Amino acid sequence: MDGDKTSQKAVWDTDAARIFCEIACKEANEGNRPTKTLSVTGYNNLGEEFHRQTGRLYTRKQFKNCWDELKSIWTAWVYYMQKASGFGWDPVKRTITASEEQWAYLIKVHKDIKRFRKGPPDNLEWPEKMFQRASVTGNSSVMPGAEEDDTGERQDVDGKYYLVDSGYPNDTGYLAPYRGQKYHLPEFRIGRAPSGKQELFNFAHSSLRNVIERSFGVLKQKWRILGDVPSYPVKKQTKIIIACMALHNFIRESHLFDEDFDKCDRDEDYMPPGHVVVTNGWNHEGQGNVNMNATRETIANGLMADKE
Repeated sequence: MDGDKTSQKAVWDTDAARIFCEIACKEANEGNRPTKTLSVTGYNNLGEEFHRQTGRLYTRKQFKNCWDELKSIWTAWVYYMQKASGFGWDPVKRTITASEEQWAYLIKVHKDIKRFRKGPPDNLEWPEKMFQRASVTGNSSVMPGAEEDDTGERQDVDGKYYLVDSGYPNDTGYLAPYRGQKYHLPEFRIGRAPSGKQELFNFAHSSLRNVIERSFGVLKQKWRILGDVPSYPVKKQTKIIIACMALHNFIRESHLFDEDFDKCDRDEDYMPPGHVVVTNGWNHEGQGNVNMNATRETIANGLMADKE
């Protein structure tokens, strides 16, 4: 198909973009995205199915251009949402409330952020499926966006998962809180104690995330290079993080005085300046993964039993 000189100019209207994303997600889920993009087989399947559904004959390069454009938008969105925690949030427009100077700074860092001044990108669920999660084949997975020489197999471990906020679905490997219940710690501290297993679970979940975010904040304040880790190759990112953790452990195990760590030890609610617990302003729809829902229920029941 790449050598077909009669292929037409690529036009990505709403339907064409949706069909492209649907097929690309299907190919990724079937293991045809081993690294940062689709494999040869994945692109061939994409071209054939896209042609069948739309009648349009696009080349692999045209598909790759579309893939790269969506990935750039998704990368900008992830960065934008990380920075959004430090600004106000407009729940109607689903965008931050920032000054012109602040917008100019964000756009200078990542030009695609200018797309989000009026709200999130369209059909956000598709690029999220394409780029956020690992491409899983059997028991191994590969980080999306990783270069081919940086990828390696990561064995999935049962019973372990990321603690995520309600901006994520309660899906495999991602443990989210119950929606429609109190969640943030200040809500519990200024009001009544947790009531019922769902609120009790949310309180424990929020407490753990607070400790994790606080730890990240202290470590990033101590070793500023951690704030720029995404700009390095994946292998180097790993080495940087391990080195910083080793230094942290040495200081703690040697009982050396450290101003940053001491502030954290003296105040369990201490949060380093400039670091805010990240909570997404955009929520997924859906009921989540059946197995993860069962896991959450088991934990909630256990917390409730311990309380009684």
